[in-house]
Amino acid sequence: MKKITCLLSAVALMVTQGVAYGQTGLLFSQSDLTPTDLARMSFTGTQFGTARSMGMGGAFTSLGADLTTMSLNPAGLGMYQSSELGFTPMVSITKTNNTDPLGITNGSNGKTRFSPANIGTAINFYQGSGGLTSFTFGVAYNKVADFNIISSMQHGSNRTSVADLFMQQLAGTSHSSMKSATFRNTTIDRWGALMAYNTYLIDPGATDGVYGSNVLSDDAVIYQGTVLNTRGSIGEYNFAAGFNFQNKLYLGFSVGVQDLQFKQTVSYSETYENNSGANDPAVGMFYGQSYKITGTGVNLKVGLTYRPVEELRIGVAVHTPTYMNTTHSYNAGMTVYFPDGNNWDDTPYDRFDYDFSTPTRFLGGISYTFGSTGILAVDYERTWYNSMRLNNDDSDYRWGFNDEVKYLFKGNNTVRAGAEIRPFGPDVALRVGFTYTDSMVDIDLAREAYDSPVPKQNIGASGGIGFRLGRMSYLDLAYSYNHTKYTDYYVYHYVTSDNKVWDSGNPTQKTDRHSVVATLGFRF
Repeated sequence: MKKITCLLSAVALMVTQGVAYGQTGLLFSQSDLTPTDLARMSFTGTQFGTARSMGMGGAFTSLGADLTTMSLNPAGLGMYQSSELGFTPMVSITKTNNTDPLGITNGSNGKTRFSPANIGTAINFYQGSGGLTSFTFGVAYNKVADFNIISSMQHGSNRTSVADLFMQQLAGTSHSSMKSATFRNTTIDRWGALMAYNTYLIDPGATDGVYGSNVLSDDAVIYQGTVLNTRGSIGEYNFAAGFNFQNKLYLGFSVGVQDLQFKQTVSYSETYENNSGANDPAVGMFYGQSYKITGTGVNLKVGLTYRPVEELRIGVAVHTPTYMNTTHSYNAGMTVYFPDGNNWDDTPYDRFDYDFSTPTRFLGGISYTFGSTGILAVDYERTWYNSMRLNNDDSDYRWGFNDEVKYLFKGNNTVRAGAEIRPFGPDVALRVGFTYTDSMVDIDLAREAYDSPVPKQNIGASGGIGFRLGRMSYLDLAYSYNHTKYTDYYVYHYVTSDNKVWDSGNPTQKTDRHSVVATLGFRF
């Protein structure tokens, strides 16, 4: 395994803890693995599944006989009295609103995506009257996370340029060193600064290794813009079994295999006005970065549901961490624009592998059935984000990284509630749901700026309708809305040893996700 440099992760911790020097921010976290990467790939605040479960807010820990239960509490498989096949396509529209570092709210950015939310089958292999009343085996795909978000900011600033930070990164480095292949191949954390040097965004100001910018005058007005575009998802393939003992106790387990696809591009630009005082005035610059994480992981879910009386169900489930094996790839490019032409440079293609584990999850739920006319269900989930772990071969790096994870994150809580009524008889069902997820970061740390936006609160509401199409088929429709708030983050931030600061300010981000799903199912 390639040894991962820990500079950016360590500096992110130094800044949050108030240490007086270091670099962090969105522009300097793409080339390395950071704790915020693990948080993004572990966040489960948005519940996907069948239209019935989404319409009821995902409150299905104690309910069963639904294909979503394989991803929540596999004991619910034991409640099947027949076999089932279902498919749930989904259309999601994501709107992102940003407030830039000057407090100006930018316009919404939207992204629409069509994808499967759930597809699966439950096979009822045994139905009897003994101690073991029934046994059901299930296979299902369920979407776990959706990363398709685009956000952008444009704001004016006469304070700093990212060129100032690049200068500090190269201070004291000789020309011969920067032009050597060794420097480029061993200093990935300074690839941006090296491109700035090669494109003449920064240039030596003296022979003693102190660098000065020759493209910006002191009174230049700098307009900065950032576009953050993420794509991908996590899909989980579950292989589950559920057992029914006398219609009182239901036990189940599920082996989940996850497929991770995450790609993020960061496009940063600066436009310069009133720059005539510079020696060789630049018009602007563009810095584009792209990184991709792909991986495969496995987890185990075990659960039980107890039915003390016919109407009441109490369910609990534990999800082990998902143990992921991943590949991280990165490349970047930079262009600096001058009146008489452009200068361009790019980086080599970097790739490294690592293993990590997601948090442990505990789910509890209770539901009550009002005859054939209605259901009320409430779930509680605890997710220990401070238990995320990097399982790297380099023990020194792993220990420091995992200590930072424990400092930055904590366990969080999710409450889900749902109701279903059948006011017109057994063939039509109306559903509503609500979800709330609190912060995975401590309250005090939530006020700090991270190197990229981290979810800190999610509120969701949903509704749906179901139709029974004869004895052996059904159609369910649902609409789900989720509003997610994120921590503030830096585009770039640098503090020198003498406490001089170059800082982009702290953008904020909020995301609204609208999802429409339909489930067509067949029982046999």
